[in-house]
Amino acid sequence: MLDSSGRCLGCFSETVEAQLLASIMSSTQETAILELEGLAVATALDTFQGSLKSVRVVVFTDNQSVQASIIKCKSHNLNLDLIIRRICSSEESLCTIAWIERVLSYSNPADKLSRE
Repeated sequence: MLDSSGRCLGCFSETVEAQLLASIMSSTQETAILELEGLAVATALDTFQGSLKSVRVVVFTDNQSVQASIIKCKSHNLNLDLIIRRICSSEESLCTIAWIERVLSYSNPADKLSRE
């Protein structure tokens, strides 16, 4: 989480076990990137909820499909759709509307950390 000056106020990281990945992927999926990118947004809203109540929030993602799905508040991917419902519920309970913006991977400060 960054403030309006770009200063880091907090972060989180989790390892996703292979068994969990397998359980959220359909048989036709090669990766669970949509679900994981959406889950990062939902987790951030939950993790930092104490700092996000009634403030303006800008969420950056480097995944266009996730960005579009969050903007629409729905997805044809059933697992991502459930994650998006959580995101929308979090926005309501926090009394905020998150602006979702796409950032190129090389400009995403979290991208390098997630690969290490």
